[in-house]
Order: sequence, then structure tokens, then C-alpha cells
Amino acid sequence: MLVRLLVHKGTPSAVAARRTPRLMITTTAVREGPVAGSYHTCDFSWEELRTFAEPIVRQQEELGRAALARKLEDGNGTPLQSHSMGQEPLCSPSMAVHGSNMQPHAGLSHTDRVQSHTGASTSDITLPIDSSATSNKAGSKARKGPGTQYPGPKRPPKQALSVAAVNSTVIAEDSQLPETPEGGEDWDKFYASTARSAKFFKERRYILLEFPCLTVQQPPIHVVELGCGYGASLMPVLKTNPTCRVTATDIAPTCVAQLRGVAVREGIADADARITSFVADSADPSVRHLFEGLGADVGLIMFTLSAVPPEGQAAMLSNAYASLRPGGLLCIRDHGLYDMVQLRIPPEQWAGPNMYRRGDGTLAFFFSVEDLSSKARAAGFEVAECSYVTVYNTNRKTGLKLQRVFVHAVFRRPQ
Repeated sequence: MLVRLLVHKGTPSAVAARRTPRLMITTTAVREGPVAGSYHTCDFSWEELRTFAEPIVRQQEELGRAALARKLEDGNGTPLQSHSMGQEPLCSPSMAVHGSNMQPHAGLSHTDRVQSHTGASTSDITLPIDSSATSNKAGSKARKGPGTQYPGPKRPPKQALSVAAVNSTVIAEDSQLPETPEGGEDWDKFYASTARSAKFFKERRYILLEFPCLTVQQPPIHVVELGCGYGASLMPVLKTNPTCRVTATDIAPTCVAQLRGVAVREGIADADARITSFVADSADPSVRHLFEGLGADVGLIMFTLSAVPPEGQAAMLSNAYASLRPGGLLCIRDHGLYDMVQLRIPPEQWAGPNMYRRGDGTLAFFFSVEDLSSKARAAGFEVAECSYVTVYNTNRKTGLKLQRVFVHAVFRRPQ
């Protein structure tokens, strides 16, 4: 059964409740309208999407493995995973793009496996062409960051493309990944370039409905966010919950330095007293001492785990665990398996199970609920909630509707 986080006796806790499909979830602790906005949890069936998407991603993986092998033979590859460097793979090839609940198809070729799911040859699998809003030209303008390059062959003309030829990545609103490299210096350059407005992301007001524990006012709570950016997640929390205090950390010094200024401009009272911040790469296991002893009631990781490789994900979850008090909750929202974005990434950018590297080095990882839950347990957490959130994203200008998949999770540090 899918469960939902509720407020119980004035303290953050996870209480089982039915989630409301296709309807806005409301709570008496959060004002409706411009503060919280609408929040959908189940606009379509993930299982039905899986039937369509599974063979596409299987073919994408096979083509990606072949492309990576060619790069390594030519000496141009940049392996990210241990299995691409002659070591043991993270999972068997037949299970690489799936959650742990999906069984391998023993003895079947890739083509046979696809046909067993669809009754069609892999060459018959196509993706629809979208409007100009999803073209490479339009997408590049929307996503292009400082120093961004898009190497590779010329883009083919618009037509019905096979999976092997699909070459545009559509990323919508708060779920987008900034097209910048992973290093701290490069992230800092990116944030410096947007410093005037400090508004690269819209405020994630929906998290007040997604995670009601953030709205608890008595007793006052302490919230810590790993990968805070300019505060797209923390600002609505600070505005709605006047008694809370927050600790924010990010890899980019420019971003951390401007966080209080953003809060002041947003009219948050006592910003200096309520906000503590420091610079750290939360995906680095060597900085765990910076998080130990924070004693936070609630931790946030919003669309940050997917931007680091698996070893970094483990370290980030471990650091989040260290930052919480016993009984504290870690709230996560990130990209889910078979998201439309994943289906549209070209196979040449495949870099490992459920992971892709774009031309400028940006990582994109897509979680199954089994994978995310397993990694959280390995870090010491108990799983209170972990489920897919399926949402229709509609482009207001073009009317284009995208099937988006996210993972929603609440993990608890044991008492």
C-alpha cells in the first residue's frame, strides 16, 4: 500500500494513509493557493508505462553498451562504472536498467526479450516526434550553461526516429538538471552566472504537501538540506513555517554565500538567525564529520542524488544519516525509472545501469523504488515510504503532454 507522511501529536512522524490518486492532496497545516499549489501523485499507471518503456530502455542499453565499447576501443571513452573498466558489473546485463524486483530473462537474446514483452522487433520501436518546443535547438537554448558543448554528429532532420536516433532530452521545470559539469568550481561558475536573479529554479512549494513534516511548528523543527542551491526547497519552508530553522549546504561557494540574501529579498524574517550554511560536497565520504552532530529533525535531498554516480549516492545518504537525530526523517524527491526524459536520452550517452552522461559531463540517474530503498537501508535508514509519483507535465505554449516519473521517499533514522 502506498503511504503518506502525516503530522502526529506535533512531531514529525510517518503514519500510514492512502494516497489520493489524481487529486490535490491538502493538509490543514498548509495554506492552499499560492503557497502550496496543486500536487498530483498518480496521473497515470507506472505499470502500464513500464509495459511500453521497458523494451525501449532495453534497446537503449544494448546500443549504449555497444557505443561505449567502441569508445573504449578507440581510447575515447570515459568509463564511470567499475564494469566498464574490466571489473565486476554492478548487475547482470539483463537486469541493468531495472529495479531489483525485475527478474532476468535467462537464455534469451536482447531481441527475444523485447519480443516477449511487445511482440515486435526492436527495429519497430519508435518514439513520437514532438513539437518544436522539444527540438534540440529549443532545448539547447533552455538548458545551455556556461561552457556547454554538444559534441557528436549532426542532428538528423525531424521524422519518426528509432530509439537509436532519438537525440533530444526534455527536462521540465523543477526537475531539470542544470547543464554544468560536476566539479565544485564549475558549479560555482554556473551559480555565479545566475547570481543576479538567484532564481534558476522555481520554488518547490509542492513539497509542503509532499512532506507535511516540514510544516510542524511546535515544537520548532530543524531542517537540513544537502544540495540546497539558491533555496528553491528551503524558501517555501521558511515562509510557511515561521518557527523552523534550517542548515543548508552545497558544493558551490557562490550559492551558499547568497542564500541569506535570497531569503532577505523573499521577506523572510530573522533570516540571519534562522539560516546556517556551509560549503561541502555532500557526496564526499570524507566530509561526514561536518554533518555529525547537527541533530536535524528533517533532512531534504531534492533532485540531487541523481546528479552523482552510485558511489556518491551512497556517501550522500550516509552524510544525511549523520545529520539527523535518532528518529529524524530524510525526505527525497528525484527522477524515477521510465521517466519520459530517460526514454528520450540518446543511447550514446548511456554510462551504466540507469545512468547517462551528456556531452558536457552532466550525470542523470533514474531510480527504481527498489534501488533507492536498498541504498537507504545500506546507509542505516528504515524505509517509511518509497513509491513512484506519476505526473503529466503540459507545455502551456505547445500543449505537449509529457509523462513524468519521480520517486518519493521518506526514510527514518532509527531511534
